[in-house]
Amino acid sequence: RDMVIRTLSGLHTNYGASPKLLSTLFRNLTSEGTAVGYLAQLQAYDWLMQQGAQFEAEVSHSNTVRGRTIDLDGRIDALSRPVFFDIKSFGFEPDLRDIFQRRLEERFPGYNFTIDGPGNHGPDDVQREAFSQLRSHVASLTTSDRLEIQALNWSVTKRARAPGVQTAVHEYDPVKFIEENWDVPLKNASQFATDAPYILFFTLPDGAGSSPIKINVFGFSEQLIAGIAGHLFGAGRSDQRAANQFDKTVPVGMTVADVVARLSALVLYSPQSKLTEIHLNCQAAAPISPKDAQSIAAGWKVVSYP
Repeated sequence: RDMVIRTLSGLHTNYGASPKLLSTLFRNLTSEGTAVGYLAQLQAYDWLMQQGAQFEAEVSHSNTVRGRTIDLDGRIDALSRPVFFDIKSFGFEPDLRDIFQRRLEERFPGYNFTIDGPGNHGPDDVQREAFSQLRSHVASLTTSDRLEIQALNWSVTKRARAPGVQTAVHEYDPVKFIEENWDVPLKNASQFATDAPYILFFTLPDGAGSSPIKINVFGFSEQLIAGIAGHLFGAGRSDQRAANQFDKTVPVGMTVADVVARLSALVLYSPQSKLTEIHLNCQAAAPISPKDAQSIAAGWKVVSYP
């Protein structure tokens, strides 16, 4: 609550955000369907403001990979040219698992659910096997206290709500996790700017579930962002697969290498573990230098990919 008040107030007082924009941010923050994404956005704004970053929130930009005007989350004005950015809540499996659990509990008042099984699945797999089949899963749990989602190797257990602590077993493999999630940034490729530097922020929002990633257990968060950025700004630079395999709104004919060239930097921010890293694509069409990254915000760790 304090963060929300501080951020909305700061955006209005110090960054010129209009009452209409503040109303939109607050409304989306309190709507179930958009709450997690807007919580991530406000927490990233809050971090940027604490760093004294110069930016304008919520801007429209016409020169994008999609080829039309898109509303972006902001424009940084600290450098000699504008830097556009978007903020996403990274749909990691632990968060998606928590959301799926809440969906079940909403449909079965008076019951709690636990979900055991590995946590390395990519968002597409969880969407396909869990959320897209929610109606079928609910039907099964109406007549049974256990559900096996075999494609995910998940075991779902329904228990009558009672005092006490319930536990579930989740297994995470950093290498497997990176293999399943390296392409998540490409799902937003159509929004990348084509005439200016573009930064994609991923926030692990505090207050929307918990996971070993958010608290950076054994350096898991750092391994994750390094693995994803290392793939994109390594093999991704020469990947000739069609980019619209990952984002259907990318124009036909553009490759993964084409859109990676438009991604100047990838940021991971975890308020819970106070981790902020910016990974720079030094071969981007509009690169950001380490010096420029530090001038935007001194508080993040800068990692460069020559």
